[in-house]
Amino acid sequence: MEKACPLCNGLISSKVYCYQCSQSLEDWGVLENHFDRYGPYMDHNFFNHPTNEEITSHHYCTHLMYCTYCQDGVTKTVKKRLF
Repeated sequence: MEKACPLCNGLISSKVYCYQCSQSLEDWGVLENHFDRYGPYMDHNFFNHPTNEEITSHHYCTHLMYCTYCQDGVTKTVKKRLF
């Protein structure tokens, strides 16, 4: 069975708040999608480094969380689950 990110699939909601202003952060999607304009269309495994391929591709999904007020972003790592 394939593991999937519950945040990507809408099974959980992100409850992350800005460390500067305490506003709720928006989920701007998977971090790899923001590397270049073709990022959303690339295979996620294309971006993995050989040293952390196991962690990145099989167990965790990293999302960009953005504060529209402070215009600052942070990452949130979500553990993938079997569905």
